[in-house]
Amino acid sequence: MPPRPRREMTPDEEYSRKLSYILRHGATKEKLPIREDGYLSVAVLLNRAGIKGKWNLEDTKRVVRDNDKQRYKLIFEPTEKQPQEPTDPNDCTGYWIRANQGHTINTKVEMKALKSPEDFPTLDIFHATSKQVLPIVLKEGLSKMKRQHIHLATDLVTEGGSVAGKRLNREVFIYVDVPKALEAGIEFFLSENGVVLTEGKDGKITRDLFSKVLDKKNEPIDLEAFA
Repeated sequence: MPPRPRREMTPDEEYSRKLSYILRHGATKEKLPIREDGYLSVAVLLNRAGIKGKWNLEDTKRVVRDNDKQRYKLIFEPTEKQPQEPTDPNDCTGYWIRANQGHTINTKVEMKALKSPEDFPTLDIFHATSKQVLPIVLKEGLSKMKRQHIHLATDLVTEGGSVAGKRLNREVFIYVDVPKALEAGIEFFLSENGVVLTEGKDGKITRDLFSKVLDKKNEPIDLEAFA
């Protein structure tokens, strides 16, 4: 049976993909003046090759507002010359945009520190992966790899009515023992869009800090098979 043809991206999806690359990974490489807190001037963004002339401020507002995972944050910062938001829809003065999480570039995005189990929105925090990767994770632990953090979803974060991360291409859900991890000195933070982030210890969360490993049907996976 021939593979199903891939659906073409909508203009908003294409723009969101470009935003994700620039704000999470590419700004420094492209020498765009991204701030330490992860914000980039919308005026600079809209002047970038590949974006200039294709999208505008209204498109940016819509993509930020309608993104199902709330990946981005758009703010207006008043100045003496521009104390209020411009009425001209093409005037980007004072607008700044950032990605809420997922950076590989060095940023200090404001996040809420989770210092005790009571600070967490839920203790059921997990990382979704595939069966092919599971043996490596069990041996080496969850790794932040090239990103700043390991990303952990919660049962309170939903995407289209389902738990974030529990998509069809994910078969394994590794839950972290929050109290035990905190006792081990691991720091956790909550991003603005509800994702729990951690650098782990030496960039990893090791197997001894896993509380359970489940499949898509919420059934325990026999880890002896991966010993």
